[in-house]
Amino acid sequence: MNYEYNTKRLVNFTGQDDEDFEYFHETMTDYFDVKKIITDKQKLATMKTLLAGKAKADFEEINPRNPDTELFTVSYHETIKLLKEKHEEDSINPQSKWLQFMEITQGPDESPKAFEAKLIEAARRAGIKDKNQLEIRFMTGLHQEIRDHCRASGARTFEDYRRMAQGF
Repeated sequence: MNYEYNTKRLVNFTGQDDEDFEYFHETMTDYFDVKKIITDKQKLATMKTLLAGKAKADFEEINPRNPDTELFTVSYHETIKLLKEKHEEDSINPQSKWLQFMEITQGPDESPKAFEAKLIEAARRAGIKDKNQLEIRFMTGLHQEIRDHCRASGARTFEDYRRMAQGF
């Protein structure tokens, strides 16, 4: 079995204005599902290790450990609810997510396939459901040399660009 398909990449959350608590929560929930983590103790301990800065301070304020048992005093679901209240209003607004999506370009060592996957995830997070926006962003966000190759090879449609970019 391919190792990549059996893992989930976790992200840290510091509570800064440009971070998305919803995305942090979603990736953590996916990780718990993949790893079959079901107890509040495990979930809270994992969450605490992923938090830093203001977010970690908020967590410790919301959910201090009981000094006698060393267990957290608030449930995982209640902790999430309270952290959401503190950080969702600070999270990136939908328009900013859309703008971030529109600025995505292919990374220096990124394959066209990985670039497309990154775009699909960014579109999902930004609430973009229009397939045409995704396809246009793919075609315009490719490396210049790959775009030039696709044009010179007669690419007209998204499928043409996808096929020719992958073969570049």
